[in-house]
Amino acid sequence: MQHAPPPSIEVSKVVEHEVQNHLSNAMDDPECGVFVHWGIEGSGKSIAAALLTRKLKSEKGRSVLFLDYHSLTSPSIASVVQMFCMMLPSREKSFQSDPTKPPPMSIIVDDLDKAENWNDGEFRKTIVSLAKISSSGKRFNVLLLVSSSSRARELLNWDWRHIQLVGGPGCGIWRREHVSQLLGTDVDAEIVDLCSRACTPGFVVWSAKMPTIGRMRSNAERCALEWEKGLSELTTFCI
Repeated sequence: MQHAPPPSIEVSKVVEHEVQNHLSNAMDDPECGVFVHWGIEGSGKSIAAALLTRKLKSEKGRSVLFLDYHSLTSPSIASVVQMFCMMLPSREKSFQSDPTKPPPMSIIVDDLDKAENWNDGEFRKTIVSLAKISSSGKRFNVLLLVSSSSRARELLNWDWRHIQLVGGPGCGIWRREHVSQLLGTDVDAEIVDLCSRACTPGFVVWSAKMPTIGRMRSNAERCALEWEKGLSELTTFCI
């Protein structure tokens, strides 16, 4: 099993976003289980997860297993991860006598919806099994990052008791204040408007590759529609 290193972070470009608090709160939930964070492609999920990983390790002294979707393409991954998790001390051990504390370990899987074996019954069994083991043993929790709202909905429907949506479907949206912090002041007003319409920092990168303002407008509208679709599909899963 190959562990994926968290994405590198350029501190000077990190913008404080509320989603970081939502992710941190989910990983601090003593009830554990599997948590799903959805946002359209380019919305900063990987960077948010990298920041979360650093916080869990350096500030809270907890273990983090950071995987990418390739790690879940093997049917044996479930047994490997489960075996590792079963080796962790139970709640009754002295390191964690207080059941209100978060688990000592978190598993984070990036780009889960890109897994080639998504429609394989064994893949679904893996996720549901991890959710149940996490919720019952409370030794670890799991964070799944997905860009497809349809697949996020599938995940949540697999086990609505033990698989939850983090913060609500729109918690990863980048609003104008976030975009302004990222772009700075010496940027054309329409570019700021388009990035705000797209609601994602990834649009800044894509925009640099677009030769015409017309294509930028079209892409911003596409991003906005993807957000609207996801909000419509996932609102019922808000807790």
